[in-house]
Amino acid sequence: MKEISNYPVVEEVKNFDEKIDLYICVMGFEDRCLGSNKKLSDNNFKSKQTIIIKYDVYKNENEANRDEFEDVIAKFSDKFSFIKYKTGKSRNEFLTEFKNEIAKLKFVPNSISINITGMTNHSIISLIDFALDAAKVTKIIYTEPQTYTTQLRNSTSFTSGVEDIFTLPNFSGATLPGYPTLLVVTMGYDLTRPRGIISELQPTNKIGIMTSPNLKIMNDPFNKIKNEHELLFGKNNLEILSIFDYESIIKCLERIRQKHVQSHNIIIALTGSKLLAISVLLFLKKYKDIQLILSTPVTYHPDRYSKGIGRTFMSDIEADWFKKFL
Repeated sequence: MKEISNYPVVEEVKNFDEKIDLYICVMGFEDRCLGSNKKLSDNNFKSKQTIIIKYDVYKNENEANRDEFEDVIAKFSDKFSFIKYKTGKSRNEFLTEFKNEIAKLKFVPNSISINITGMTNHSIISLIDFALDAAKVTKIIYTEPQTYTTQLRNSTSFTSGVEDIFTLPNFSGATLPGYPTLLVVTMGYDLTRPRGIISELQPTNKIGIMTSPNLKIMNDPFNKIKNEHELLFGKNNLEILSIFDYESIIKCLERIRQKHVQSHNIIIALTGSKLLAISVLLFLKKYKDIQLILSTPVTYHPDRYSKGIGRTFMSDIEADWFKKFL
């Protein structure tokens, strides 16, 4: 296994000095979706073209600040357009529509910036997968919340149920008949989704990867949920890692793969923090024998999500580094 140095660093946003060719973001109900773009504008962010993703569910909540959202985007982007993200079985139409928008551009986007704040894991994986293959530099932007609602400490669930479990063509892995299944579940503070996935798949063995809290207010909920995850996975099968450390997450996944790849079909179920999806995607781009699965909940609970606007982070993935990593 070759060693790669200088993994992409996640750092707080600072003043931007170069114009981005293509910027992609989502118009969502969380305060930080609009707030993240305001922060970019305040830090001299500029783009030639912006594509804004609109969800087809909870339209009143997601588009409550649409006029202000458009005004903010217009301050730093020469042009912008919308594409619709359809949930459920029609989700793959989103990627087709996105590629159609790219085809309309009168230039090749060598630099692509993706603001993953408020995005679904499906859109994050699809968009960054495209950018890593197409651009010379992929810039990831993420804004954390200021806090989470008090209901989180009572319900420990942002969503209800698991309606759909699915994979993507590029990440279907190599499934060998007769081999037992090892399910690796990445998790945040939602107990419902991991349990639903495990109940549906009934894996032979399972390992959990949980992210450590980056907000002080989450320390108590973290300990409570960690205890619940330990009951589900066992203390020896639960890893605690930082969402800001791509290298540690990737190396943890590499250790798991090295230990089990000869004896198990390995599946990664991606839930939890948006930034965690970046490390998982990089790992999957390198190891094609691992399957990725994503899930859709039966119900979202907007009132249980985040409040306020915290720090904004960015990381650059250069094409030259990415080629060496592979």
